[in-house]
Amino acid sequence: MFGARIELERCLVGPGFEVSKGQRKGLVQGVARGDETSDRLDKAHTMAQNTTRAGDEILNKLHGQREKVLSARCSAVGTDA
Repeated sequence: MFGARIELERCLVGPGFEVSKGQRKGLVQGVARGDETSDRLDKAHTMAQNTTRAGDEILNKLHGQREKVLSARCSAVGTDA
């Protein structure tokens, strides 16, 4: 997370590279925003995976319940005859 920011700061103090304090501050803030955005995307991705997993579990349970209802219906129809 902080690696990009540290690398940027190293580049900004290298020989032959002159940048104003305002430019430096803007660049560092841009990298910080990028890091924050990356963190939010990681959290959103994790949430999406958890939601998918929960949805799969629900669908599997519903499928099992459907099978039980159909089986019970077939048994009930067979005893009516």
